[in-house]
Parts: sequence; C-alpha cells; structure tokens
Amino acid sequence: MEREKPNLSLYGLEEELLELLQRRDDVAGEIRTTVEDKAAQEDELQAIDGVIADYLQRQSIAKADSVIAALRECRMAAEALRAEAKRLTERAEQRETRAKWIREMAAERLAQEIDPQVIEASRRSVVLFRVNGRLGQIKLAKSPESADIRQAELLPPDVLRRRVTLPETMWQLLVELAGCAGHPEAIGLESLGKVEPDHAEILRRLKSGEPVPGAQLVRDRVHLRIDD
Repeated sequence: MEREKPNLSLYGLEEELLELLQRRDDVAGEIRTTVEDKAAQEDELQAIDGVIADYLQRQSIAKADSVIAALRECRMAAEALRAEAKRLTERAEQRETRAKWIREMAAERLAQEIDPQVIEASRRSVVLFRVNGRLGQIKLAKSPESADIRQAELLPPDVLRRRVTLPETMWQLLVELAGCAGHPEAIGLESLGKVEPDHAEILRRLKSGEPVPGAQLVRDRVHLRIDD
C-alpha cells in the first residue's frame, strides 16, 4: 500500500515554498530513460533549485519559520522512511531464513530415501532424486565437498586468518617496527581484529588427504534445485 504523503501545510510552510518543494519531488521521481530526457530532468531540477534558493534569499527574518518548518519536515520524513526501511529489511530477512529452513528440511527428507553411501560415492552436482509437481520440479543434487569445522579451538594457526581494521598511523607504525616487539605503542595489537578459519585452505588440505585438527571433510551433503 502506498504510504500517504505528509501534509506539508501542517508544518507551517508558505504556499509558494510548498508548491516548489512538491514540484521538485515530482520531477525527481520521474523515470526517464533516454540521455536527452535525463539531461532535461537535471536541467529542470537545477532550475527549481534556483527558484527555491531565490525564494529563501528574499524572505525576511520574520519568515524564517518557513525554512525551519521545511527542514523539520525533511528530518521527520527521513526518520520515518528509515524506520520503514528497517522494518521491511527485517521482514525480508525473516522470509529468507524461512525459505532456507524449508529448503534444508525438504532436502533432508528426500535424502532419507537414498542410501548415504550412494550420496558419498556420487559425483559433484549429480542429480540424485527428482520430484515433479504442478508448479515445477524439485531435484536433490550432490553438494560439493566442504570442510566442517567441528572444534575451531583445535585448528592450527596456519589455517586461521585475522581480519583487522587499523588507523593508518598504526599501520605505518607496524610497517616501521616490523613486529613491534618491545614497543609500548604496540601493546594490545594481538587482540585486534577477528580470527576466522581459512575455509579454502582447510578444504584444500582435507581433500589432499592431510588431516586438519578440529575439521572434517564432508562428502555426503545434498541440496535442492527448484525448476519452476
């Protein structure tokens, strides 16, 4: 449902300024596709902005309330739109989470009808199972091999990566001191950033047969493909 536009006159705006602001919103909201039309739209917006600037310039101090009211309306409208955008974003994330759960649940139920050894021995992305419906077809496919991190605390340091954001001055200090040992300015650097497993490196080692403490190679995962 289209959100009702606020009644700017309630904010005490002068009629002339009210019409100019509305006209600018209308022009800015027009969708123009050609280069010529876009250039004309920009020219019109600049012309309106010039008229608004002239209007504000010729107003007396006594009419400052018009300017204050316009700024107040813009601020309140922006806050309302941000709140609405946050609400819609949260709803979208909820739907995405629900879709992920449905997809995983359906894949799990279909996988129960197949021998796990068949899944493990199958080639990557091969279709294992098909279900036809009136709206489309669901396919159960073999997922690529992946690394399952069972105990992150057991992972060796050479398969961990630290993401750090530093001020430029501190980065220059690190470069100059090459290790920073014995320098009080560097105290606490070891606690900066977030340590994460290097999934690509862990998977590479596991696929080559090299054991990685805390991680396990997974070959029997499946996923859904939807043809609708």
